[in-house]
Amino acid sequence: MKANVSRRLASGCILTLAVLAAAPVATTSAAPILTIESPVSGSYTQEPRPTIRGSTSEPASPVKVKLESGGQLVADPITVSQPESGRWEATLSASLAPGIYTAIAAQGESLAASTFTLVGPPVVTIEPVPSPSPDETPALSGRAGDQPWDAAQVTLKIYAGAVPSGILVDGPLHVPTSGGAWSAGPVPLLPEGEYTAIAAQDYHGERPALSEPVTFVVERQQHPPASTPPAASLTWIPVHPLVGETVSLVSTSLGGSSPIVSYAWDPEGTGPFVGAGAVFTTKFARPGPHQVRLLVTDSSGASALAQATIAVGAQHGTLMQPFPIVRIAGAVTASGARLRLLSVQAPPGARVTIRCRGRHCATNAIVRVVRATATSARTGMSLVTFPRFEVSLRAGTVLQIVVTRGTDIGKYTSFAIRSGQLPVRNDACIDPSGKRPRPCPTS
Repeated sequence: MKANVSRRLASGCILTLAVLAAAPVATTSAAPILTIESPVSGSYTQEPRPTIRGSTSEPASPVKVKLESGGQLVADPITVSQPESGRWEATLSASLAPGIYTAIAAQGESLAASTFTLVGPPVVTIEPVPSPSPDETPALSGRAGDQPWDAAQVTLKIYAGAVPSGILVDGPLHVPTSGGAWSAGPVPLLPEGEYTAIAAQDYHGERPALSEPVTFVVERQQHPPASTPPAASLTWIPVHPLVGETVSLVSTSLGGSSPIVSYAWDPEGTGPFVGAGAVFTTKFARPGPHQVRLLVTDSSGASALAQATIAVGAQHGTLMQPFPIVRIAGAVTASGARLRLLSVQAPPGARVTIRCRGRHCATNAIVRVVRATATSARTGMSLVTFPRFEVSLRAGTVLQIVVTRGTDIGKYTSFAIRSGQLPVRNDACIDPSGKRPRPCPTS
């Protein structure tokens, strides 16, 4: 727009001024770039009051941070005013219980989110042992953690004396857990004396969780009259076995006037008996009730019979087909091992989770979904590589590779790094939930 203004000067000249009005200029305001850098999405933490940290491209504007679990707000929103140099952090005022949480940061129209898991140590216990007792092979049992981050076994140690240190007379025994319970069955023969047992369970942390120690005394008593026969009894591990799963039948029999010298087992309940030791392993090929029998004989020739019915459950799901292949290659180093290859071949749609356990882990967990490729169209499987784990790993580090898909029975591999020795690799199957490693079905 232009306007002319004329004015006559004293000399008679006319001065004309042209006034230009600037047209309005359109302006835009980009949304700030907002990120959450800690905790990393998919990671685990043991800090009950985690500090949420991140960055923003707009340091002059406040950032609002809130925490949710299961879609519900679990902590009052925190406002971080004028984050210094674009870096911001917010610390919760109250402690959280273990569980899965999502941190959400907001600044203007920008949002950032990170989902993480807060883990806590499991509660490990040992049931009291009768004391003093003539039982030189006590059966120990107790409770343990049953969370996804808890190990599927407890480590049991028995020490001579009233404290859990010094001379280790038995163990460590690695006892599997089932539904948060564990049972070690009869332990090896203990001479007369005082003993202390303690159980430990690993979880997603640097140190295992320990039970309170249990102290008991073994005292021999005089043998009962010569006419007393043995008392036969038995138990089994796991308590709720599945088809194709290895089951340990354990004698809990007591000798009478003479010690037990032989054990004979009938795992089908129809005979014949098979001579074996106090522990007999078997598998059941069909679901439903199975009767098993145990015949014990003492040194005087007296015998006793025990029988029990075991309810065998069906396998949940079928094996993933084609079954995944985990390849790990590298070399042993002075401090542990150097991995040059970590790859997984699995059918499209499978979910691959790799977790690193141990204080030296640079990456806690990675999750990948296997995509369909030209190769999978021919072979039924695609290749996924994990270069982030193709690094040097320190002794004490354990990699856990889990491959799941829908209701299929998946693949589980653990790879434990040792100092100056070859790593220890264990392969097994895992239930569709991805929580419980177990032996693979035989058919």
